[in-house]
Amino acid sequence: MDIEKFINESIMSHIPKFRETAPIIIVDECANHPEIDKAIQYLIKNKLALIRREAWSQLRKMSDGTFAHWEGYRRGIPLPEGFDLGVPIKGWSISDKQVIQNVIANFITADRLVFLSENTRNNIGGLKRILFEEIQPILEKSNHNRFGLLALMKKGKTKWEHYAAELKIIMSKETVKVGFEYRVI
Repeated sequence: MDIEKFINESIMSHIPKFRETAPIIIVDECANHPEIDKAIQYLIKNKLALIRREAWSQLRKMSDGTFAHWEGYRRGIPLPEGFDLGVPIKGWSISDKQVIQNVIANFITADRLVFLSENTRNNIGGLKRILFEEIQPILEKSNHNRFGLLALMKKGKTKWEHYAAELKIIMSKETVKVGFEYRVI
Protein backbone atom coordinates (compact mmCIF):
# COMPACT_ATOMS: atom_id res chain seq x y z
CA MET A 1 0.00 0.00 0.00
CA ASP A 2 1.27 3.45 -0.89
CA ILE A 3 0.58 5.22 2.41
CA GLU A 4 0.73 8.76 1.06
CA LYS A 5 -1.66 7.86 -1.76
CA PHE A 6 -3.97 6.20 0.79
CA ILE A 7 -4.06 9.36 2.92
CA ASN A 8 -4.58 11.66 -0.07
CA GLU A 9 -7.10 9.59 -2.02
CA SER A 10 -8.94 7.55 0.59
CA ILE A 11 -9.10 10.00 3.45
CA MET A 12 -8.61 13.56 2.22
CA SER A 13 -10.98 13.17 -0.73
CA HIS A 14 -13.80 11.71 1.39
CA ILE A 15 -13.19 13.40 4.74
CA PRO A 16 -11.67 16.75 3.80
CA LYS A 17 -12.07 18.51 7.17
CA PHE A 18 -10.37 17.98 10.52
CA ARG A 19 -12.40 15.89 12.95
CA GLU A 20 -12.30 16.95 16.59
CA THR A 21 -12.23 13.57 18.32
CA ALA A 22 -10.14 11.92 20.98
CA PRO A 23 -7.32 9.81 19.56
CA ILE A 24 -7.61 6.12 18.76
CA ILE A 25 -5.18 3.93 20.68
CA ILE A 26 -3.70 1.13 18.59
CA VAL A 27 -1.97 -1.70 20.43
CA ASP A 28 0.79 -3.86 18.98
CA GLU A 29 0.96 -7.53 19.97
CA CYS A 30 3.96 -7.02 22.25
CA ALA A 31 2.10 -4.29 24.20
CA ASN A 32 -0.95 -6.47 24.81
CA HIS A 33 -0.91 -6.52 28.63
CA PRO A 34 -3.58 -6.31 31.38
CA GLU A 35 -2.09 -3.04 32.73
CA ILE A 36 -2.46 -1.49 29.28
CA ASP A 37 -6.04 -2.77 29.05
CA LYS A 38 -6.90 -1.07 32.36
CA ALA A 39 -5.26 2.20 31.31
CA ILE A 40 -7.09 2.26 27.97
CA GLN A 41 -10.43 1.49 29.63
CA TYR A 42 -9.82 4.46 31.95
CA LEU A 43 -8.93 6.73 29.01
CA ILE A 44 -12.01 5.71 27.00
CA LYS A 45 -14.32 6.09 30.03
CA ASN A 46 -12.95 9.60 30.59
CA LYS A 47 -13.26 10.48 26.89
CA LEU A 48 -9.49 10.89 26.51
CA ALA A 49 -9.40 8.11 23.90
CA LEU A 50 -12.00 7.23 21.31
CA ILE A 51 -11.45 3.48 21.04
CA ARG A 52 -8.84 0.72 21.26
CA ARG A 53 -7.78 -1.11 18.12
CA GLU A 54 -5.30 -3.91 17.50
CA ALA A 55 -2.35 -3.42 15.15
CA TRP A 56 -1.73 -7.11 14.60
CA SER A 57 -3.66 -10.14 13.50
CA GLN A 58 -3.32 -13.87 13.67
CA LEU A 59 -4.38 -16.76 11.44
CA ARG A 60 -5.95 -19.56 13.50
CA LYS A 61 -7.22 -23.05 12.67
CA MET A 62 -10.63 -23.83 14.11
CA SER A 63 -11.65 -27.23 15.52
CA ASP A 64 -13.73 -27.97 12.38
CA GLY A 65 -10.66 -27.48 10.14
CA THR A 66 -11.62 -24.02 8.84
CA PHE A 67 -9.44 -20.96 9.30
CA ALA A 68 -10.18 -17.64 10.93
CA HIS A 69 -8.26 -14.37 10.90
CA TRP A 70 -8.33 -12.74 14.37
CA GLU A 71 -7.32 -9.18 15.13
CA GLY A 72 -5.62 -9.29 18.50
CA TYR A 73 -6.68 -11.25 21.53
CA ARG A 74 -6.56 -10.12 25.12
CA ARG A 75 -5.71 -12.84 27.58
CA GLY A 76 -7.97 -13.24 30.57
CA ILE A 77 -11.11 -12.01 28.86
CA PRO A 78 -13.77 -14.71 29.18
CA LEU A 79 -15.18 -16.04 25.94
CA PRO A 80 -18.76 -17.21 25.45
CA GLU A 81 -19.37 -20.86 26.29
CA GLY A 82 -18.51 -23.10 23.35
CA PHE A 83 -16.62 -20.33 21.53
CA ASP A 84 -13.96 -21.83 19.27
CA LEU A 85 -10.88 -19.63 19.38
CA GLY A 86 -8.88 -22.17 17.41
CA VAL A 87 -5.10 -22.50 17.55
CA PRO A 88 -2.50 -20.20 15.96
CA ILE A 89 -0.91 -21.37 12.72
CA LYS A 90 2.79 -21.88 13.46
CA GLY A 91 5.08 -19.70 11.38
CA TRP A 92 2.31 -17.37 10.15
CA SER A 93 2.66 -13.72 11.04
CA ILE A 94 2.15 -10.29 9.58
CA SER A 95 5.11 -8.09 8.75
CA ASP A 96 6.02 -4.88 10.54
CA LYS A 97 5.00 -3.06 7.35
CA GLN A 98 1.50 -4.57 7.65
CA VAL A 99 1.35 -3.58 11.32
CA ILE A 100 2.08 0.05 10.35
CA GLN A 101 -0.47 -0.12 7.53
CA ASN A 102 -3.06 -1.29 10.08
CA VAL A 103 -2.12 1.67 12.28
CA ILE A 104 -2.36 4.22 9.45
CA ALA A 105 -5.71 2.80 8.27
CA ASN A 106 -7.18 4.19 11.50
CA PHE A 107 -6.86 7.70 10.07
CA ILE A 108 -10.15 6.84 8.34
CA THR A 109 -11.82 7.11 11.75
CA ALA A 110 -9.80 9.78 13.57
CA ASP A 111 -7.12 12.38 12.80
CA ARG A 112 -5.04 11.58 15.88
CA LEU A 113 -3.58 8.16 16.73
CA VAL A 114 -1.51 6.72 19.57
CA PHE A 115 0.47 3.57 18.78
CA LEU A 116 1.70 1.40 21.66
CA SER A 117 4.50 -1.10 21.13
CA GLU A 118 7.51 -2.60 22.82
CA ASN A 119 9.33 -3.07 19.51
CA THR A 120 12.09 -0.45 19.55
CA ARG A 121 14.66 -2.35 17.50
CA ASN A 122 16.17 -0.37 14.65
CA ASN A 123 16.30 -3.29 12.20
CA ILE A 124 15.90 -2.89 8.44
CA GLY A 125 12.21 -3.18 7.57
CA GLY A 126 11.29 -2.95 11.26
CA LEU A 127 8.69 -0.77 12.96
CA LYS A 128 11.06 1.99 14.04
CA ARG A 129 12.62 2.37 10.58
CA ILE A 130 9.23 2.33 8.84
CA LEU A 131 7.91 4.95 11.23
CA PHE A 132 10.89 7.28 10.77
CA GLU A 133 11.66 6.68 7.09
CA GLU A 134 8.14 6.39 5.65
CA ILE A 135 5.50 7.68 8.05
CA GLN A 136 7.21 10.71 9.59
CA PRO A 137 7.91 12.42 6.22
CA ILE A 138 4.32 11.91 5.07
CA LEU A 139 2.75 13.19 8.30
CA GLU A 140 5.05 16.19 8.52
CA LYS A 141 4.23 17.50 5.06
CA SER A 142 2.64 20.88 5.55
CA ASN A 143 -0.11 20.28 2.97
CA HIS A 144 -2.14 18.11 5.37
CA ASN A 145 -1.66 19.92 8.68
CA ARG A 146 -4.15 17.64 10.42
CA PHE A 147 -2.95 14.07 11.00
CA GLY A 148 -0.96 13.18 14.11
CA LEU A 149 0.64 9.96 15.28
CA LEU A 150 2.27 9.48 18.67
CA ALA A 151 4.31 6.26 18.88
CA LEU A 152 4.63 5.54 22.59
CA MET A 153 7.17 2.76 22.92
CA LYS A 154 7.92 0.66 25.99
CA LYS A 155 11.58 0.11 26.77
CA GLY A 156 12.22 -3.56 27.53
CA LYS A 157 12.93 -3.20 31.27
CA THR A 158 10.24 -0.64 31.97
CA LYS A 159 7.59 -2.09 34.27
CA TRP A 160 4.15 -2.45 32.70
CA GLU A 161 2.57 -0.52 35.58
CA HIS A 162 4.88 2.45 34.90
CA TYR A 163 4.26 2.34 31.12
CA ALA A 164 0.47 2.23 31.66
CA ALA A 165 0.65 5.08 34.21
CA GLU A 166 2.70 7.21 31.79
CA LEU A 167 0.15 6.53 29.03
CA LYS A 168 -2.62 7.84 31.28
CA ILE A 169 -0.59 10.91 32.29
CA ILE A 170 0.37 11.78 28.72
CA MET A 171 -3.17 11.32 27.40
CA SER A 172 -4.61 13.34 30.30
CA LYS A 173 -2.27 16.32 29.99
CA GLU A 174 -1.36 16.52 26.30
CA THR A 175 -2.93 16.29 22.88
CA VAL A 176 -1.46 14.34 20.00
CA LYS A 177 0.26 16.93 17.85
CA VAL A 178 0.06 17.20 14.07
CA GLY A 179 2.86 15.18 12.51
CA PHE A 180 4.83 12.38 14.08
CA GLU A 181 6.29 11.92 17.54
CA TYR A 182 8.24 8.94 18.89
CA ARG A 183 8.71 8.52 22.64
CA VAL A 184 10.30 5.69 24.60
CA ILE A 185 9.25 5.08 28.19
